[in-house]
Amino acid sequence: MPNQYFKFKEFTVHQSKSAMKVCTDSCIFGAWVALSAQEKINGSVLDIGTGTGLLSLMLAQQNNISTIDTVEIDENAYQEATANFEQSNYHHKIKIYLQDFVEMMPNKLYDVIICNPPFYENELSSPNNERNIAMHSLRLTHQNLIKKVVQFLQPNGSFWVLLPASYHLIFEKTAASNNLFVKTVLYIKNSIKKQPFRVVLQCTLQSNNSTVKEDVLIIRDDTNNYTQAFINLLQPYYLNL
Repeated sequence: MPNQYFKFKEFTVHQSKSAMKVCTDSCIFGAWVALSAQEKINGSVLDIGTGTGLLSLMLAQQNNISTIDTVEIDENAYQEATANFEQSNYHHKIKIYLQDFVEMMPNKLYDVIICNPPFYENELSSPNNERNIAMHSLRLTHQNLIKKVVQFLQPNGSFWVLLPASYHLIFEKTAASNNLFVKTVLYIKNSIKKQPFRVVLQCTLQSNNSTVKEDVLIIRDDTNNYTQAFINLLQPYYLNL
C-alpha cells in the first residue's frame, strides 16, 4: 500500500501503517483545543495515544508551548509520529514515548492533557489486533484513562477528550466519580439536521458549580458546503480552505 499523506499549511502528516487515520473530527478536536486552551497551553502538554502526531502538531503550530510529551502504544504509529515530528518545525518541543499509558508513572504534571481515546468500548472487536488497540478500549478503558489523567493533571489544568456522542454522558459520570468534572462541551454535527456524532469535553479537577458551557459546531450547511464556523476554525491548518 502506498504511503498516504496530508499536507497542512505548516506540516505534513504521513501515515502508511497506523490504524488511526487522519479524519475531520480529529482535526476539529485539535483546532478547538488549540483555540480554546490558549490561556493554559503555554506550559506543558501531554498527548495520550498520539497516533500520527496530528493533534500535537496542531497545538504546537498555534501556541507557544514549552514542551509536548506524547505517548503511543503501537509501534507502527510510534514510528510514523516520530517521522512526522522530526520533519516539522516543532521537533525540538515534542518528545514521544513508546509506552502503555496505563503503566506510566506521573513524574511530572501537565497543564493540558489531550486524548482521542479508543472508541467502541465493550462492542464487537475487529480481527485486526492493531485496529482493536486503536479503536477499542481494550487496555485504555475510560475508567483507566480517567484515573491516570487525574494523576498527571496540574491542579488547575485541563483535560480535553474527543468521544462518540453516544458515550459522553457515561464518560462524564465516570469522570465525576473520580473527581474530574466537565467544564465545557462541544457538540459536532455533520449538518444542522443531523444529531451530533462526536463530542469534545473539557474537564478539570475543580468542581464546576455553574452551568456547563455548551457549544455546537456544524460542518456543512444546507447546500453541503462547509459552514463559516468550520472554515474559521480549520483555516489556519488546511491548505485549501
